[in-house]
Amino acid sequence: MRVRINTAIRQPTYIVPVKWALEYVAERYSCIVEETKAIPAGSIFIDDKPVALLAYGDAPGLRPEDEAVLASGYFPLIFKWQYDNQENYIRKDGAKVIPAGYLMSSHCVSPDDYLPKDEDEFVYKDRIYDISARFSFTHPWCKGRDWALAREKLQVNAVAMSNRGLHVLANKVSKAEYLTDLSNCKLALNWRGFGMLNFKVAEYIWAGAVMLTMPYGSRYPLVNNVTLEDGVNCVFINSPEEAEQKIMVLISDSKRIEEYRCNICRLWNDNFSLPVLGDFYFRHILEVLHGQ
Repeated sequence: MRVRINTAIRQPTYIVPVKWALEYVAERYSCIVEETKAIPAGSIFIDDKPVALLAYGDAPGLRPEDEAVLASGYFPLIFKWQYDNQENYIRKDGAKVIPAGYLMSSHCVSPDDYLPKDEDEFVYKDRIYDISARFSFTHPWCKGRDWALAREKLQVNAVAMSNRGLHVLANKVSKAEYLTDLSNCKLALNWRGFGMLNFKVAEYIWAGAVMLTMPYGSRYPLVNNVTLEDGVNCVFINSPEEAEQKIMVLISDSKRIEEYRCNICRLWNDNFSLPVLGDFYFRHILEVLHGQ
């Protein structure tokens, strides 16, 4: 069986990890994974049969580009980034829409970064930085948007906490340096961007930095249909102003941070690591193949 995938979309960093996951488990499923431009961008075929569209993007609905691909043939599966449980995904063509995001950007990461974590190293390593507050909010497209203002306020407030003895990271660095620093951070701040979910969600989970984030609740599932849980694998904040109090309580409680990190490690290993991701995609693909 040949699994054919075309990752040549406008922003391939969104979906390249899907290819890595399929490749990682391909031998177990007695198949080969092949990158090809002979099929629509962002699609997955089994041999010559279309089976799935990888619908990335910031909107909860499908983009015109997605609908154009779907119109070219019957795709029984749509793996949707920015899945919103309040959105109506029932389609006339019968295609099943499945939450599949959010993954890390493939920029500056490799398949090795998606391997399961060693819990002892992940949970108990010494971390030299207290807070990561690195955000993008100065781009002209961001100007004046509520979420950009919230990001700016989070960063300004976090930097001010340096005066209280905390080591806060807020300067702009390369993506590679950002990820290295993040894996040495105890806490990290998050707020939505153009879409409700963003790469930072998966990056913070990958790094084991306890995330203080706007409340997503169960409305916005990540890959494998899991959701962030307040008090379990992250801390929800209702406003930027609420972050400071929660930071000061948490930063002095190393035992509590370790508990969070244990849960984050399980969240990664059970849902984001390559063997699990590969099984997730293959399970759904084989279901529709056997059902046809």
